[in-house]
Amino acid sequence: MHWFKHTGVLRNSPQMQHIFEKQGHYGTSCAYRLMEVLTQRSGSGKKFNPVLMLAAPYTLKWLAKEVIGQVWDESYGGYGGMRAGSENEIIDLLNLFTEAGLTVIKNLGNGEHTVTLANFDEMQDTWTARHQHAGTGKGGANQYGKIEP
Repeated sequence: MHWFKHTGVLRNSPQMQHIFEKQGHYGTSCAYRLMEVLTQRSGSGKKFNPVLMLAAPYTLKWLAKEVIGQVWDESYGGYGGMRAGSENEIIDLLNLFTEAGLTVIKNLGNGEHTVTLANFDEMQDTWTARHQHAGTGKGGANQYGKIEP
């Protein structure tokens, strides 16, 4: 999938408002970045698979780099500076996104998890939706979980 559909008021959705109340602009920008990562990784057409498996090489560390990127840390290096987002930070964000109803996390055991967007099918670009759902209708999982650090 090359792009995802969303209304011009996604920022006002209950999910994004919950994220904003807890983490402000940082949390909502990370939520948009996660949507971009999942869109990029999910394929398109009949190969559309909106599930991101958090296992090597797509680890929590990788996802933190993709979603959080670099953050300013006052204590970094004794003087403050930029550092990479951590695994604990991405876990906290993923759990917040799940609490808000934005993501679905499944624990597969052995430290492996999957992440997808709740109702991701509704965000499919038109071409992918047409090929993915040809004559089948839409549906989606709604099982929520948490990642433990």
